[in-house]
Amino acid sequence: KLFVYGSHHRHDAEYARSFGWIHASPGEAHWPTLIENKNKEIARLNGVYNRLLTNAGVTLFRGRAKLIDAHTVEVHDSENNS
Repeated sequence: KLFVYGSHHRHDAEYARSFGWIHASPGEAHWPTLIENKNKEIARLNGVYNRLLTNAGVTLFRGRAKLIDAHTVEVHDSENNS
């Protein structure tokens, strides 16, 4: 989602000039900054969701999950323990 927003910047800047924005310039993209800021935003959102779930009394199981059947989820932690 953040990459999509960023990808619109060049077009939006060009479009803004047609409405009189004099200094609306597409500029240049700095990929390392984009990646760093994307990672920061994901970490921030994960913190928000974690707090919301924890405050609601939800038990979180961290790991990789596999659907076993319509009623069963198997979760493995980082050491592959179920």
